[in-house]
Amino acid sequence: MQTDKVRSPLQASEGPMTQFIDEALGDWLKKWPPPTVRPHLLPSLVEEPDAIVRVAAVLFFASLATEEKEPTQVAVAWHARGTLGLKGEREHDLPLSSIWKKDPNGLAWEVLPFGRRVLDVANLAKTSPVTEFGKSMLVVGQERGQFYIEGVARLRPRSRGGRSWVLKAEAPGVVTIEIGGIEVFRYERGAVVPSPPDIFNSTVVAGALSEASRELMGPDSGRTSMFGPSPIEIIRSLTESMNRTQHGGLLLFLPSEITDDDLERVKLHVDDEEVLLRAISKVHRLASSVEDDLAHGRNSGEGGDVELDAARQELDAWVDVVGRFSAVDNAVLIGPCFRVYGAQYEVVSESAPLIYEASDVYGAAGAVYRRHHGSRHRAAASFVEKEEGRIAILSSADGPLRCFMKVEGKVVMWPFRL
Repeated sequence: MQTDKVRSPLQASEGPMTQFIDEALGDWLKKWPPPTVRPHLLPSLVEEPDAIVRVAAVLFFASLATEEKEPTQVAVAWHARGTLGLKGEREHDLPLSSIWKKDPNGLAWEVLPFGRRVLDVANLAKTSPVTEFGKSMLVVGQERGQFYIEGVARLRPRSRGGRSWVLKAEAPGVVTIEIGGIEVFRYERGAVVPSPPDIFNSTVVAGALSEASRELMGPDSGRTSMFGPSPIEIIRSLTESMNRTQHGGLLLFLPSEITDDDLERVKLHVDDEEVLLRAISKVHRLASSVEDDLAHGRNSGEGGDVELDAARQELDAWVDVVGRFSAVDNAVLIGPCFRVYGAQYEVVSESAPLIYEASDVYGAAGAVYRRHHGSRHRAAASFVEKEEGRIAILSSADGPLRCFMKVEGKVVMWPFRL
């Protein structure tokens, strides 16, 4: 693969050998496909390797630029046919919760084209403020060897982008590439950094949540729907809400009923503990009705779809409210079946336990984590150390998210990103 050399001024002081970004991408593409992405989701690389290197290089240097004294933070959706191609991109791996829409291969993107601009560092930095990082991105396409910025796009609800490439500059000198919502490449401080595990697909985390949510529906709510939100979807959405505050926070999940001692340490009590449970149960109840109609060949009618969609929006709104409680001091405490006890919960411990870096998604303990961190890390480790099945999700204002659990008697920690 021949590309014009694009030189990076960044040098890493430790870790993997430093490389210029084009060289790093070239080595990565030689190992294609990435093992973390299922084959049917992989974009074609027949005509795109050179394009990916070109777009990533422009994005890298744009990340070092400033606009109105602010660093350029921007994401790009790449499609060889630009906005026209992205408009037709379909979601090939929708979660079960979206199948009730009767459109399992629905469109993945909402796209707003605008006047073309040549893709270069100056134009990318200048145009980046029309997007909100994490919510929308610029669309880049190619025609006759020239690259253009052609519009702005955002993912449709519960879509992962189909087979599109998404490239992001989240901080100066940092470039990531995602496929189907999964990070497959990360360049940082002049070197390729291994992508973190997807803890939301970890059997350990998912198993603990499922065990704590066995009675999710309650005695009068009916059966759990296959198309309704799973416990892992709820914890991911709560984590996303916490992360959007950009404040740093801590979500703590109990697998068993709360003790009086723990309840006394919740300084900001929630009077309606079942606000999430009730919203989750409502979605499951309505989704179950849709499932029954589909199973028996009945048409549930547009009214059933509208009611279910409204219930999902109500659940999303309450999840966002609860996640934002993490912005106050200490932690948000959540019990079995997502009962919300409140915020400003203080974890009391005489000393912090040893923390081991998880070596895989199953929680196998690797090396002891030696870096020094503040009170939130100590609180998360101390909380999960008391009982297996407890989960702590930590958000730092200046670093990746972290998940803590006690696995086979040891406190393990996964760093991860959304």
